[in-house]
Amino acid sequence: MVPREYESTWSIHVALVALYLRGLPAAGATARSRWPIVVQSLREASAGLGEASSTLRASGLWAEALHLEGATVLAAAESIAERALTPVCASYPVAWRRLGPAAPPALWSRGTPIVGRLVGVVGSRVIAPEVEAFAQRVGAEIARLGASVVSGGAVGCDRAAAGLGGAAGGVRLLPMGTELAPPDPTQWDLSACAPDEPFSRAAAMERNALIYAASESTVVVHARFREGGTWNGAVGAIRRRLCPLIVRHDPDSPAHRALISLGAKTLRRPEELSEVLASPGIQPTLFSLA
Repeated sequence: MVPREYESTWSIHVALVALYLRGLPAAGATARSRWPIVVQSLREASAGLGEASSTLRASGLWAEALHLEGATVLAAAESIAERALTPVCASYPVAWRRLGPAAPPALWSRGTPIVGRLVGVVGSRVIAPEVEAFAQRVGAEIARLGASVVSGGAVGCDRAAAGLGGAAGGVRLLPMGTELAPPDPTQWDLSACAPDEPFSRAAAMERNALIYAASESTVVVHARFREGGTWNGAVGAIRRRLCPLIVRHDPDSPAHRALISLGAKTLRRPEELSEVLASPGIQPTLFSLA
């Protein structure tokens, strides 16, 4: 039986799962950037699952059509489709849509989906108690504003923010398969990795970019200058304009000063978050990272 959420999009959802969800046979064999054309073709033709391959073939999407013609491909995808998130889902983060063809076409999903405002929180794993307390207050403030924390679920800043933000639920983007991460009933887990895929630096970098891209703004609680995933992810987010950045006020931190020079906003107190979210960003000064 087709879940109610997918009554008009089930065939498109299953086709995207079959083509792009890691862990399924040969998924990812076709170019991910072509997923919007796949969606458009199937939607315009109102194609059912049995017509998906012929519809794509008629649209010139030969590789995608050939993949879906595999004897068990669509059946395997349909059997796990409710455990996946694709762009036709109502819970797909709205901000990801601005990425266009670069947006993720299929991810594994675990937990209760969250629809609404998303604010990212990132930071180092090893932090001082006062930094941890700041992250906790940021998470609590995000929840008070009716939004949800988006994080990577790592120890340190991520978990501190998600701990108090959990009352409103949170989104946890994993750099590994969902089967390798302990479940948390307050978190909606998403992963671009296959369920049993271990952690890797490449997966972590992809995860970091998705956190920023899903958020209306991202709070950088702690970063080390030119070191670590938080620094590299923040600089990458600024350069790619994934979302506005907000940096904890710390004049003694060269990393925080540098990110502010590049255009990030400053957060002195977590309770001022709503004001900072609403304020326009500053123009970046001339600052070289070379």
